[in-house]
Amino acid sequence: MSTRPKHVVPILGSADDLRGQYIVVTTARSEYHLSDGVCFGVRNRATGRWSHPHPAQGMRVTGYLTRNQGRTFRSHDLVMGVRLLFENQISTTPVDGWFWGEREVA
Repeated sequence: MSTRPKHVVPILGSADDLRGQYIVVTTARSEYHLSDGVCFGVRNRATGRWSHPHPAQGMRVTGYLTRNQGRTFRSHDLVMGVRLLFENQISTTPVDGWFWGEREVA
């Protein structure tokens, strides 16, 4: 039985669960490229250019944030509209999509 909290699925997990897994989470302006729950690249969706450096690079996703009636709460699921929280320090704008798979990274 897993002791992992619910909010760590699907992006966060043990290395065994996510070894080799690659997910791209999109916001209105950016794509966050994650491997094993760690951001290794951020790309501007309008230009297709990689943001070097970006504050999220090298940081692990530690949860999701949602807003309700002007207050911010932790969310337990990756759903549309939540914000990725990186190492409890920085968050993204609202998530508008995600996909799994292999993409060429520059």
